[in-house]
Formats: sequence, C-alpha cells, structure tokens
Amino acid sequence: MSGEWTAEELAIFKQYHGRCIMCPAKAVTLHEIIPKSKRPRDWNEPDNRVPVCARCHRKIHDIGSKHFVDVLRSLQQSEIRQGSPNQD
Repeated sequence: MSGEWTAEELAIFKQYHGRCIMCPAKAVTLHEIIPKSKRPRDWNEPDNRVPVCARCHRKIHDIGSKHFVDVLRSLQQSEIRQGSPNQD
C-alpha cells in the first residue's frame, strides 16, 4: 500500500488481508467500483471501493468500468460460496 490512508481505507485493505481482489498480489490502491463521475455524492464509501494491485488496476481501466462490475460480481459470488473475501 502506498500513500497516506484514512482509518476507513485501511479497514478496507484489512478486510481483504491487504490483497488484490483479482489476484493474490499485494494491494497498492483502492479502486472505485462505480466511478466518482457516476456516484458523486458517495463514491468513496467502503461498499464502493476495493483493493487492487497495480497490474490489476491497469487491467480494470483497460477493460472499462461496466465490464469490471461484471467481473466483481462474479468474484463476489465465488467468495460467497467459499465463505469470505480473499482468504489466505
């Protein structure tokens, strides 16, 4: 993780054990699921932010937000079947 994080942001990283939601790499940033431009009032709420590594963050921007939401839903369904987010 880089930069200065708020307690709320650190809690998001902790929820996912400091790991990227898309791969087992160390998360370095938080990505907004619904972009600030489309969710201006509460874009930074914890339910709209997920930890990602630099590589996956680039991939997310390459595939576009709409497709990322589909990928995230698929990951969340997998987590529900397994029991919790990104278990080590």
